[in-house]
Amino acid sequence: MASCREDPSPRPSPRNGEREKSCGLLNCVATNTARGRFPGPVPTGLSHDRRGAVLVVALVLLVLATLICGVLMKTGLAESRLVRHQAQELQAAWLVESGVERAAAKLAESRDYAGETWNLPAETIGGEWPATVLITIVKPQDESPRRTVRVRADYPPDERWRVRHSKEVVVRLKTQTKPPGNSGAEP
Repeated sequence: MASCREDPSPRPSPRNGEREKSCGLLNCVATNTARGRFPGPVPTGLSHDRRGAVLVVALVLLVLATLICGVLMKTGLAESRLVRHQAQELQAAWLVESGVERAAAKLAESRDYAGETWNLPAETIGGEWPATVLITIVKPQDESPRRTVRVRADYPPDERWRVRHSKEVVVRLKTQTKPPGNSGAEP
């Protein structure tokens, strides 16, 4: 049987001031349990090995949390760039349509309209940057009432961020007819 150590409590025993000794396993467990102790070494918290393991686990979790935050930030920035690029694509598409309408209106005013470079400030289009719309009119070899309109929109004009859209349409001009019975002389 296992023997117990001498009881370290300062209580004097009833016999001649000697300390009480526990004999036998049952007495040892009963005496130590009554005092809140267990047989063997007294636990004083986590051992050094356990504390080191907890520190390693904490560091690994911290590194994982940092990596996850980094990935989320990178994904957020990529999504932000994608949304900005889609907005620029849409703005350039609308600028091309505006250029076609402008060319059609100018051709309705004058058949000699040859095109232009239309510079739009950012305030006019409600965007962050200005835009440039190049309108080119191609006249046919014959006297046909048709004109080929080529429109190219750059938004923004800076080459690093530029989105370019182009469109080519054929516009039919209204024929100018003289009223009947009039020889062209003014009354």
